[in-house]
Amino acid sequence: MDGLRRLVALLVIALVGATLFGLSNTSSGISVNGTSVSNTTFRAELSAISSSTTLQCYLEALAPANYAAGAGSSVATTGATAWADLRVEGLAIEKYARVA
Repeated sequence: MDGLRRLVALLVIALVGATLFGLSNTSSGISVNGTSVSNTTFRAELSAISSSTTLQCYLEALAPANYAAGAGSSVATTGATAWADLRVEGLAIEKYARVA
């Protein structure tokens, strides 16, 4: 019985700790080599992509994926992932060009 109490107490402490860490550690969106794009900026870019068929066409030529709008103003998971990959590549190239 005493071991069960310790296990439950450990689980509660771990859950509270993880929750507090999650609330205090806000997401930077995307971060590459010290350069970051905020979560708000990334969401705004995805919103612009989902609402512009011309931009979707251009991005599909760069990285074939489904950028079409889903329910509401959301973007398909494959499109969001492909856009994140393009942003990471762009940030890495920008950082390299600054250093070189």
